[in-house]
Amino acid sequence: MLIVGRAFQGMGMALMPLTMAVAREHLPPHRVSRVIGALSVSTAAGIGLGHPITGLVAEHTDIVTAFWGGAAVSAIALVLALLVIPSPPPSTRRRRLDLTGAAVIGAALLGLLFALEQAPDWGWLSPRILPISGATIGLFALWIRHELRTVDPLVELRRVRHRAVLTANVAGIALSMMMYGVVVLLTQFVQQPGYGLGESIFVGGLALVPMSVLSTSTSRMLTVLMRRVGSRPIIPAGSLAVALCCVAFAATTGTLWPIFVASGLLGLGVGLTYAAMPGLIVGAVPPGETGSALGFYQVSRFVGFSSARRSRSPCCAASGTPARRLCTPTRTPPSSSPGSRCSRRCSPGSSRGRRRAGGLDTPRVPARRARRRLSRPGR
Repeated sequence: MLIVGRAFQGMGMALMPLTMAVAREHLPPHRVSRVIGALSVSTAAGIGLGHPITGLVAEHTDIVTAFWGGAAVSAIALVLALLVIPSPPPSTRRRRLDLTGAAVIGAALLGLLFALEQAPDWGWLSPRILPISGATIGLFALWIRHELRTVDPLVELRRVRHRAVLTANVAGIALSMMMYGVVVLLTQFVQQPGYGLGESIFVGGLALVPMSVLSTSTSRMLTVLMRRVGSRPIIPAGSLAVALCCVAFAATTGTLWPIFVASGLLGLGVGLTYAAMPGLIVGAVPPGETGSALGFYQVSRFVGFSSARRSRSPCCAASGTPARRLCTPTRTPPSSSPGSRCSRRCSPGSSRGRRRAGGLDTPRVPARRARRRLSRPGR
């Protein structure tokens, strides 16, 4: 059921480019950039507000109540959309939906995400990963060929080659990887006992509030900033803020205040970049292709989110958690799930696990040295 719920959540997130296209279609030109920037940042703002609220509900009631609360909020959003969003104007030309392109790109993305998910466990050159990777590359090539030849493509790929559109998509992938990785690591570090701070779920969500506040306020000031310094330094400045966020998180010394500083820097970077990148795309494509171009941008961001998922364990080790500490029998690490590298090394059936079970946590003696010891007199 959780997988089904995530699938429905993905369908809901796919409506975000449509809301931006509706904003461009119905708002006056001087308000379009500001509103689209606010819509782009709303995802990050919702993460910062939803985590502490959900954590508070889960701590005082249960997890099921938290899910029902999310369903109620979604129902309210649906009612507001029916009441507020205007109907589209009549179109002079009716475009066909590119179902073939949607099916091919869907299968290609599924193969890509599955390979990224399983490759760290199976091995990047595993006989099971290589065919999946090859099929995924073939599907992407087939999709590009189809989109360039069809009359009504799902994504106008010739527009993607525009410098502004290409910059926004590449930056969207990189920044999404950083944002997802930092958010997940930050909340896990705050809640994890042992090497983390051991705080509650509510405190873990509360650590994301500075991100929510600063991302929203920065996006509201983006228009003023662009008038003063122009649009060129906005994305580099936001990327620098995200990099400083990682430095602040790496310097965490066991207290909460560096976590809040890192969260605020992340919000500053997200507010600058996520609000500016849709504006670059909107200014480079015709009005009729806004939804398609922004949809491709959203897919790029989600690929970045999924790619960052497998980087959590290395980043956790880099933040001061030695692998040997994570494998001690007195502590259950987050990476000790069945099938993980740590659990296989420390399992009762492994040689290391048998030595620990017998209280002999000593390094293994090479066979040649053991034979020399046994061959000595008196041994």
